[in-house]
Amino acid sequence: MTFLLQLIPSNFQLQDPKLGGGFYFYYSLLGNDVTNEVFQDLLQPSFPAERASVRISCTGDVLKTYINQRPALEVNFIASNV
Repeated sequence: MTFLLQLIPSNFQLQDPKLGGGFYFYYSLLGNDVTNEVFQDLLQPSFPAERASVRISCTGDVLKTYINQRPALEVNFIASNV
């Protein structure tokens, strides 16, 4: 997971975790905002996995058309002062 350090711009000042804040991921899945719990350690991040499920009732062709019309899933890595 050391790749998380590569997501931080070199000019970004990392905050001391004892002062609050941290990092989290954000994305929108089928119109629902999803975030994980805030974590502080970029070298060994620890947070529970997010799990989402939906029940879809349609044909395979309709589902394929729907998914193809959606934009690519964009996951944002966010530094916060929570």
